Amino acid sequence: MGNGKWYIQFSKILTLLYSMVMFPLSWYVVDRGLTIAEMAIVSGYMGALPYVTAIVGFVQASLAIVLGAYFDNSKKEKIARIASATEAIKAEKRDI
Repeated sequence: MGNGKWYIQFSKILTLLYSMVMFPLSWYVVDRGLTIAEMAIVSGYMGALPYVTAIVGFVQASLAIVLGAYFDNSKKEKIARIASATEAIKAEKRDI
């Protein structure tokens, strides 16, 4: 982007779309999980609710995996850009 050319980065678009779908879904799942837990407490249920924890955990984990993969890819792209810019600067200095 520094050279005046604009290009589409599909990883950013896909991550944005995935986040736009998953953030509201994530909040909904957490809200419903807390509602189930509240109903269990109010009704005097003394057992465990592992399925609620698992459902909330799966939704949060899927979002973390996708965003983690995007950030890892972004880091690699940034390192590659820095390396290519450094090479260009070295080549420019040699030409002078």
